[in-house]
Amino acid sequence: MIRGGAIEVFASEADAKARSEYIQGIVKGVPALMEYDYVRGPVLVRVSKLLTSNQAKALQAAF
Repeated sequence: MIRGGAIEVFASEADAKARSEYIQGIVKGVPALMEYDYVRGPVLVRVSKLLTSNQAKALQAAF
């Protein structure tokens, strides 16, 4: 994901959190792959690191 984002829906919140943790584990050592990830219930929202911090916070609040 370079620009934009993705919405992933899982069977449970635990599954969504596990996916988020997996992604963050991969990108931790590769700054070029960093992204914002938000989990609510079984939904994981992934958005580009190209958003400003304020844009990401607004998206998180809307989610």
